[in-house]
Amino acid sequence: MGSSYYTNPLIFLVDIIFSIYIMMIMLRTVLQWARADFYNPLSQLLVTVTDPALKPLQRIIPASSRIDTAAVVLMLLLQMFSLFLIGNLRGSGVGPFALLIVSFAELISLLLNVFLFSILIQVVLSWINPGAHNPATSLIYSITEP
Repeated sequence: MGSSYYTNPLIFLVDIIFSIYIMMIMLRTVLQWARADFYNPLSQLLVTVTDPALKPLQRIIPASSRIDTAAVVLMLLLQMFSLFLIGNLRGSGVGPFALLIVSFAELISLLLNVFLFSILIQVVLSWINPGAHNPATSLIYSITEP
């Protein structure tokens, strides 16, 4: 009980911190892909928070068409590092190939969740107050537009 008593909260913190940052990078990538308003306050927040980690990678890894390749690589590396840390904290080592596959699957799941929750939020907002304008609603509409 001694080691798990302190490692469980640590695992939780590592998972939450990495998940929030990866989610911010994912949202930035999706908004770039959807060509959302860059001057939206929420877009500016995402750019400000993710720029310190992305700028060095963007110098090395070029963007391909509408997808920021550096952001995808950074998300994959952060997800792999998060799973590596959590695995080591639990005392179970995972091989690099398994880390790559699980990280890739987690990122695909996160991308699908972003689209799913964007659609659900748009549906709820259309029922509650269809004419209201909010910086978040314009971003959600730009993500879910066909």
